[in-house]
Amino acid sequence: MAGVLDAIEVLDDRTARRAIELGLDWPRGSVRIQALDLLAAFDAELARLLAAVDPDAKVRRSISRRARRDALASHPTHREAGSNPAQLDLFRDE
Repeated sequence: MAGVLDAIEVLDDRTARRAIELGLDWPRGSVRIQALDLLAAFDAELARLLAAVDPDAKVRRSISRRARRDALASHPTHREAGSNPAQLDLFRDE
């Protein structure tokens, strides 16, 4: 099943959705994590809710790590913030 999910971009929409559905119920936690990642691209809230009630602690932890990583990625880095002219004006000696 992991191989099918790896190749999801070559599947038609209906088959891809079905593969994700199957992956969400797969016995292996690593496959469920992969399916949750794919689902999150379409419905992040549903993926988070499904992960939160997964019987496998590794699956439950994976979504919180991903949420933390995504939150960090959405904020500018210090370098990006420093390149903003409006912010540079804050530190200019007058």
